[in-house]
Amino acid sequence: NQLEPDEEYAPIVRDIFRWRAEGMSQSAICTRLDETSVPCPSQLLMQRYNLRGDGYYKATVWQPKAIKKMIQSRIYLGHLEQGKTRQALYEHSPLRQIPQEDWHITENAHEPIVSVELWEAANTVAKERRAKYHGDLDYPVLPDNILRGYLVCGFCGSKLTRRHNKRTNPSGKQYEYFYYSCPLQRQHPEQRFPMMRYETICDKAFPVISQRLELTESLVALIEK
Repeated sequence: NQLEPDEEYAPIVRDIFRWRAEGMSQSAICTRLDETSVPCPSQLLMQRYNLRGDGYYKATVWQPKAIKKMIQSRIYLGHLEQGKTRQALYEHSPLRQIPQEDWHITENAHEPIVSVELWEAANTVAKERRAKYHGDLDYPVLPDNILRGYLVCGFCGSKLTRRHNKRTNPSGKQYEYFYYSCPLQRQHPEQRFPMMRYETICDKAFPVISQRLELTESLVALIEK
């Protein structure tokens, strides 16, 4: 009843941590793994256990968010991290993230794959990159993503990812905007998914939603639902 290192892929995990510690970006690590034909997590699940499905299982290329999650995880140090999320259906409480200080961490629960020094070096680089991009904040405080889960790529069907960007115009004034893109764009490079601005999507979607609401016989019941 313990986790054990996969001897075939443990060296690849160490390479990922080492590359990150050397300053390589998450996207560059993904490209290197793809070029050397290392299967991404979803591919490995399909190859070994024939698991197929929508969303996550459609990926055939490595994604930066997978690298980010690996680098931050203490499971590779031999520690278990539990209680990261909480959901109470009987209370109609949706799935929510739990602050890290409230996680249940069991140290030295299994054999580690990377050393403490390598893990800390990789996470130091990640922290420095976040500080450089976000300034003094660990993460920017962003508004709720009201379109989350509703938008999909017209080419591969993957759910679109919201991205946040900041720009400075010629007069020196800063502005920010949100846009949506396909997380698996590298999987179908010949079919370029355009960058879709949040305002553009709302301009198209909200009039249709308004029309549907006008046709609804029981608007109060719909709103309550």
